[in-house]
Amino acid sequence: MHFPLEIQCHLKGKQIPNSSSVLNLSPFLDKNSILRVGGRLKHSSLTVNQKHPMLISNKSHNSNLLINYYPVFHFHTGVESTIANIRSEFWIINCRNKEGKEKIENFIASEGIVWHFNPPATPHFGDLWEAGIKILKSHLKRVIGNTIPTYEEFVTLVTQVEAVLNSRPLTKLSSDPNDSILTPAHFWLELP
Repeated sequence: MHFPLEIQCHLKGKQIPNSSSVLNLSPFLDKNSILRVGGRLKHSSLTVNQKHPMLISNKSHNSNLLINYYPVFHFHTGVESTIANIRSEFWIINCRNKEGKEKIENFIASEGIVWHFNPPATPHFGDLWEAGIKILKSHLKRVIGNTIPTYEEFVTLVTQVEAVLNSRPLTKLSSDPNDSILTPAHFWLELP
């Protein structure tokens, strides 16, 4: 069981200690004794899991399963998008640190990889719409590979990739559980 101190405090009606890693998330126990994120979203029209994601320790086996499952299910859309999708149901404490940043840095250093970044404000390196097309192509290449899909399969795949692209966060993710994630789908589906 994770967060035993916090759960015991709730069950006994005591205050959660200031040293708790979940204190700023206003945690509460639901009717099934599951520790969830609290906050001002309780009056919104979102689902219970979206309003009050389940708190999960980054040291738990479940967090490893989620972090391995979500990128595959959402076509490997990147760290920000993966975290946004996970947070629609679960709140993994220090989720960003769970991505294996140290392992990646060590691998990059051992392979002698050097990063070259494009200068800022240089539109000739590609506009935003070109980046969108590149992302679309990369998803299609990953899924299709060397196969030749039928027309119906291709239309279905493009529709699925479109849904993935429209569910990507438009802004940097906030660590505040009261902030919802803004995606392109919010504009054309008129989501709250």
